[in-house]
Amino acid sequence: MLLPPSAVVESLRAAQPYKIEERAWLVLFYGVILTAVRAKDPSDDLTAIRLKHNLWLAFNDVRILLEPNDVNIQALIMLACHVEDFTSPSLCWMLVNNACRLLQNAGVTDRRLDSQTKDRRRKTFWALNMLDKTLALTFGRPPTFHRALAREIEPPPLMDIMAYKPHRPPEGMPSSFGAHHFHHLFLLSRVMGDIWHCLYEEDYSLHTIKQRREELDSWYLEATKLLLTIVTGS
Repeated sequence: MLLPPSAVVESLRAAQPYKIEERAWLVLFYGVILTAVRAKDPSDDLTAIRLKHNLWLAFNDVRILLEPNDVNIQALIMLACHVEDFTSPSLCWMLVNNACRLLQNAGVTDRRLDSQTKDRRRKTFWALNMLDKTLALTFGRPPTFHRALAREIEPPPLMDIMAYKPHRPPEGMPSSFGAHHFHHLFLLSRVMGDIWHCLYEEDYSLHTIKQRREELDSWYLEATKLLLTIVTGS
């Protein structure tokens, strides 16, 4: 997740959210807090209702849906994935779809972008590609990202995602497990794109279906073998 500017942090510390011009930062803030409250005390409905109200107010800014920048994209991903009691399945689809289009507008591999921005957007692309293909297969709707993009844009290196630990791992779990897990989910999204294409765009062909099945089986065997090796250390 992006780090907020110091001015945003100071406004939040001073309980002055009205001073924050980019409302997407507030969406991220209230989304994180609401998710944490729900996880810590699911019965605390009063706090959750107040946070949800603030979240709606923060989201009531059309710029979040229209301006292609990193914080708006992250805010949409937050709403789609983490604020479960806020997001219905159909709204989740629309939020992810919009986030994908904003990222396409912002650019992922544009040569005018600096290396740090390219790296960040590449990670965002793969996170969104996984969501995009999952929802496309779930609802039977066209994915936003063409499957060719997942062949053109390489997944982020393992070392770049090694530090990403959204949840504390169980005792004894190797630190590389999460990075390899995410990496193989990214690879799975490629296979899912091919499966969607086979189901909805290609002419019916037993040969193509067999190829897609072999792709999926190959991914599964490789992923489970590697992850089990990391866990067991053997």
